[in-house]
Amino acid sequence: MRKELLPVSLKFIRDVLESDEKIVVGRRLHWIYLMNGFGWLIFFWGIALIAHYVSYLYDNPSFYITKFGYIAFSDKVPEIFAIICFFAGALIFLTDFVKYKTTAVLLTNKRLIYKVGFVRVKIDETDLSDIRGIHVDQGWLGYFLNYGKLCLDCRFIEDVYLPCIKKPYSFVKIMHKMRSDAIEEEATVRIINDTLPEGTTKLKMAAKDKL
Repeated sequence: MRKELLPVSLKFIRDVLESDEKIVVGRRLHWIYLMNGFGWLIFFWGIALIAHYVSYLYDNPSFYITKFGYIAFSDKVPEIFAIICFFAGALIFLTDFVKYKTTAVLLTNKRLIYKVGFVRVKIDETDLSDIRGIHVDQGWLGYFLNYGKLCLDCRFIEDVYLPCIKKPYSFVKIMHKMRSDAIEEEATVRIINDTLPEGTTKLKMAAKDKL
């Protein structure tokens, strides 16, 4: 697997891999999440600049209703509003940035690993043999920018929904191949176990194969 495909935040996942399990491919989120956060950042900061300009241009630009029913003005509200918009934009961008850097999808020769979170890490694992179907949700923008969401139709467990990743169809192609290999291996082991004498375990069978 090419080194750049493995997100640096997934280094610790190697500790949970089985001895005969290897990483095939990894995917980060698409950079559209960064653009989304940056867009909201520009939007809120633009409003903050406008509010700050209004408060500078007029002495009393914002208003409230007095007990007499007349409109009076306060020069503090625009500045407070500008500060709120400033931090709101920064918070949205920071949230999307952390999500982009810490979320990844990892495909091994046995299972799919979906990791989210930085301080509070959550890892979902799905055996490839449990996946019955894969659906790609790719709009017109995703078609041009080559990203899409994945929905994995699974048996025995809830369906798995993956966020927008880079090159979804190439990822699905690799997943189909690994899934076929996993199902074939599982069927082969089942057939061999059915033909073994009673009392013979998989461990003994593996030892015979090594000999």
